[in-house]
Amino acid sequence: MKSKLGTVLLALCTLAVVSIYAPSPTFSLWVLHFAAVELAPVVAVTASISAALLLGATVRRRLAIGVAILSVVQPLPLLIAAHRADVDLSLRDWAFVGAGGAAGTPTETDVPLSPELLADLYRPAGSGPHPAVLVIHGGSWRAGDKGEVQDFSAALASRGFLVADLRYRLAPEHPFPAAVADVKCALGRLRERPEVAPDRVFLLGRSAGGHLALLAGFDAASKTISPACEVKDVAPAGIIALYSFTDPALAHAHPPLFDPVDNVGATEDFLGKDLRSSVFTTASVAAHLSVSSPPVLLIYGQRDRLVRPEHSTSLADLLQASGRPVTAVGLPATDHAFDHRSGGLAAQVAASYIFGFLEGRLPH
Repeated sequence: MKSKLGTVLLALCTLAVVSIYAPSPTFSLWVLHFAAVELAPVVAVTASISAALLLGATVRRRLAIGVAILSVVQPLPLLIAAHRADVDLSLRDWAFVGAGGAAGTPTETDVPLSPELLADLYRPAGSGPHPAVLVIHGGSWRAGDKGEVQDFSAALASRGFLVADLRYRLAPEHPFPAAVADVKCALGRLRERPEVAPDRVFLLGRSAGGHLALLAGFDAASKTISPACEVKDVAPAGIIALYSFTDPALAHAHPPLFDPVDNVGATEDFLGKDLRSSVFTTASVAAHLSVSSPPVLLIYGQRDRLVRPEHSTSLADLLQASGRPVTAVGLPATDHAFDHRSGGLAAQVAASYIFGFLEGRLPH
């Protein structure tokens, strides 16, 4: 009986370890990979139990020990990076999937920022005026919706930020620059709200949303793209881009070897199929840099399988070379969408950097 149980546990743990290290040719397999990475410590403990149950089966026991070691190795680089950055990781938050703060935060859903644009508002305590964060979801420009990572929006509210989680228009029905225009409109409308401090409004975007945040923030100086409503087109106080696209031409020409989200198709839905079109140039963040570029925080996974890390690193190099304010944080052994598991190790590290970036730009 012990041997059978040990064999079953070994099979499950082996599947998890293969998912951690093997390529993900489909999105479903990538989801399995994501889950296995997040639960690597559980896999290590389970594989160790399997090894203890397989005392009489030498080959399977050795395999179980090997699986346990591979599972332990996976998060080690991130743990070392967290220690070097003095990030206090919470085992409780990891085990219980974050603090679950969204349930206790005053929240209004489907609040119109303009007649066409809806957002969910997470409200801090007090009457304000509050600093604010406009959150822009990911989804390869053609999918996704507001409501991602609600615990983190609630955590921002608990720190005194009013959070507006935006629903914007999606491709292919609404191609570029509609989504950027929506972000600019929402940013302007958020500034106009009486409970918001207009000079302390930040943008936070994930994946394709990070690209939109960077474009909207940088283009406030050149004004190549007009807002979708009548508002002042002013740069945000800062931009946070998580595992972001920054150059759609790069996404189209050099997608990941295994491309579960179809970078090529997503880019063409957003920008069209004429690669020689000026639209591709206009949609590059680098085309909108100016002397007055707002401060930027780029956080990305060094093992991102969906959006190549070069999107963040190349933009960081360009900003640093021109003396513009940028902080780039590459999380080792970390994949795309690392903050979608509230309380995950990478999510906690990223949160520490985000809180520091935002609070460091508020008056004391």
